[in-house]
Amino acid sequence: MDHPAPSNSIQPPRRILFVDDEPRILDGITRMLRPQRAELAVITAGSGLQALALLEQESVDVVVSDMRMPGMDGAELLTQIRQRHPRIVRMILSGQSDPATIIRATRAAHQFLSKPCEPDELRCMVLRSCQLRDLLADGALAARITALEGLPSGPGALAALQAELDGPADPGRIASLVEADPGLSAKIIQVTASSFFGAMRGIATPGNAARRLGADILRSMVQAGALPAPSDIEIDWARWKATARRTATLARRFALDFDPALADAAETAGLLHDCATAVLSMTSSGAFRSLGMQAARQHSDVSAFMLGLWGFPDAIVEAVARHRYPSLQVGPHDRLCGVVHVAFCLSVGRSSSLDLTFLGSVGLEQRLAVWRPMADAKGQQ
Repeated sequence: MDHPAPSNSIQPPRRILFVDDEPRILDGITRMLRPQRAELAVITAGSGLQALALLEQESVDVVVSDMRMPGMDGAELLTQIRQRHPRIVRMILSGQSDPATIIRATRAAHQFLSKPCEPDELRCMVLRSCQLRDLLADGALAARITALEGLPSGPGALAALQAELDGPADPGRIASLVEADPGLSAKIIQVTASSFFGAMRGIATPGNAARRLGADILRSMVQAGALPAPSDIEIDWARWKATARRTATLARRFALDFDPALADAAETAGLLHDCATAVLSMTSSGAFRSLGMQAARQHSDVSAFMLGLWGFPDAIVEAVARHRYPSLQVGPHDRLCGVVHVAFCLSVGRSSSLDLTFLGSVGLEQRLAVWRPMADAKGQQ
């Protein structure tokens, strides 16, 4: 993972609460992160109940909990925190490897870390989550998004996947069902970003992530309610999913033509480039609906914030953040951002929105003559 970018202003230390029933573990974490004390203020609790009591008195940015603890385990603790303190980032740090137990945690935790964990990796994950949350100036919106378990799935998507898992469970068919739905894709990639199920190397596409987990794990996730359920939010599901899938397909084709090493990241970023649309509609609250419409002007930041919070690779987060206006930010993934930007603009018929100056700077402008017909041919299929 890339290190968080340095800030020009001095930030107060982020407050991070570690919860573990073994005092030696907490002592070790405190010593391990002592050199980071200018950035991280470490607080500890020896049980879930102690952690909840402390959170009533203390302001905390991130909670990192062990999974297996007597009384209240990590999954239950993080579930309670999600309900009581929705703006807090929630992580699991555990040596626990029992699939059923970890699957429970996927409903409550944003990210998952395995013990032992290198200090710099932990520092980067915590600071990255906090900095991404800071993208959203409105605290109510940040809290609402941080409290979510994930994106909703589209009508019939989860039922179709369950039917396949209960029947032939063909790996290719399972991968296709996952790839067709942004909500299922986001959750399954989030899980494979952890090391509990043998984390994939490089960028995971939704289909490859589903194949990596396998039918047994996916079946257990369905049974545990750990995959996103349908929602009655007021969006045009068919159009939203079709645009996502079309952008993903074009992004992959363009990347294969330009730089095949970018293909997987381009596909995943293209599929999830506008997950904000679903999230900003996930309430019947008039107040939040009004807030959501204001935040809709910053869809890219909202989408990038969610994916970063869920542990997606930096390349994906950056490409999603810059898919509309790639030149407004500077980052290490300009070429990928350019590919996804072109795929988005051509998939929605906005050629006039292409940032030709930026595309020229990364060597992509000359490919437009080839990519426009590819996009037109895809639209006619």
